[in-house]
Amino acid sequence: MAGGSGRRLRCAFSPPPPLPV
Repeated sequence: MAGGSGRRLRCAFSPPPPLPV
């Protein structure tokens, strides 16, 4: 579960700018 997928979801939920990944 912990990986690019989790990071992507976190970014979408967070207001800050998304990662370049």
